[in-house]
Amino acid sequence: MMLQRRATVTGAPNIDLVGLNGTVLQETRNMLVLETAKGNKMIPKRGSTLLVDGAYVAGDELRGRPYERVTGP
Repeated sequence: MMLQRRATVTGAPNIDLVGLNGTVLQETRNMLVLETAKGNKMIPKRGSTLLVDGAYVAGDELRGRPYERVTGP
């Protein structure tokens, strides 16, 4: 789960989203909501790349509901 983590958009199909940074407020199946200095922004997971806690994360790997991605015992 990515809630309350700082994230920066490093790549996105919409060039206007690249460079946005903020705190992840909400995560849906296909979108992340970032709280930025300019208000809340919706970032599509598909085709986006994010820098989260010093690691690059492909948005395509995050697609789906958070509880569906959890694996393990």
